[in-house]
Amino acid sequence: MATYSRSGVLTPTRSGWALIALVAVLVPASIVFSYPELWVATFTLVVALAVSVLVVMRSGSLTLQRVAPTAVTNGDAVEQMVLVVNGGRFSGLVSLRDRIAEPMHPAGERTDPVRLSPLGAGERRRLRTVVPTTGRGVLRLGPAQLAKQDPFGLFERVLAPQAEASVLVRPRVHRLTGLPGGGRQHDRHHALLMTPTQAPEDFVGLRPYQAGDDIRHIHWPAVARSGNLMVRQFERPDESHVAVVLDGRASRQSVSSFERAVEAAASVLTAVVADRPVRLLSTAGLDTRTLSDASSLGPVMDRLATVAIGPEANLSSVARTLADDATGLIVVCGTTLSADDRRLLTNGDSSRMLVSIDCSATEAQPGVVPFGSGIELATTWSEAWAEELAQRLRFGGAPLRSSGSVQPGGPQR
Repeated sequence: MATYSRSGVLTPTRSGWALIALVAVLVPASIVFSYPELWVATFTLVVALAVSVLVVMRSGSLTLQRVAPTAVTNGDAVEQMVLVVNGGRFSGLVSLRDRIAEPMHPAGERTDPVRLSPLGAGERRRLRTVVPTTGRGVLRLGPAQLAKQDPFGLFERVLAPQAEASVLVRPRVHRLTGLPGGGRQHDRHHALLMTPTQAPEDFVGLRPYQAGDDIRHIHWPAVARSGNLMVRQFERPDESHVAVVLDGRASRQSVSSFERAVEAAASVLTAVVADRPVRLLSTAGLDTRTLSDASSLGPVMDRLATVAIGPEANLSSVARTLADDATGLIVVCGTTLSADDRRLLTNGDSSRMLVSIDCSATEAQPGVVPFGSGIELATTWSEAWAEELAQRLRFGGAPLRSSGSVQPGGPQR
């Protein structure tokens, strides 16, 4: 909520200027011709001008307050309330013009004036409006501008702009189901497909011994090398992490495809975070660290509201970040990955699944989930997941790999 109080400047309206010009003609005419009717008319007009000035200058002290949400999702309307408060005497006639600057049009535009009937001393008037959202970014509301007028419409006093607010418009989120490797449903399928010799836990590295650790997990060769007790760390498949990578390389993205990439990243995060730890990274250096539940998504969505295409970069920094963690699934939102990009991200780890979402593609192809213009991400994502499971069943439960990554819907190379 923002509250301001400003004094304004008195200016004649078009009617006021016309009346002033008429008086300027009538005064010398009355002196020259000395007609009583001219003097009466001139005196009446002068009194009207004086009364109008007095009414506008002595009318109530007006302030504005604006109440609006701090963040909404793209496509949802912003419901705001503008409160006009008269802190003085009778206000006279009042008009209000607001300003709205959408993310795609930062210059903004003024709304048509809203005419308000006079406000009594201490009276409050609420104006509720709905502003549609058409793009991700920062929606700026206000400043609004009040103007007080006299009953004759001859003068108005325009108050300085007041009551601004900013609303973050977060990316649109698509309802995704059946994520490849992104939820517990996948893990149940994985458990059913495991052979009797496969362990239900995965070895992910070594860590210092802690009280309560199973002594059978002590790694004696590491103890001999370091002199410290080290234990093998295991992680069940349903505890493996998911990394969502937003590819914002300028050479790989257009403005429209990048917007879809941001939507894809937000959608995958929302679908995955309820089932397992997830992390968002970008080629521009964004790193949210590990998110463990849906309550941590708010600040991340706020950052996605303003993320932009970055300077030219590669995936090396992202690969280094993911090199030593427990990531089991990497989802790259942006373009189709090259073989070099896939090898870089998987770091030669055959246990990692790699999925790419091409936000320019409109047709399915091996290793790519299309999300081009006019494509429903929820549909293509579900189809890719179904194909992945079918391929695993066809090949005896082993995940299909190509250039060190799992490609949903892709044939075995």
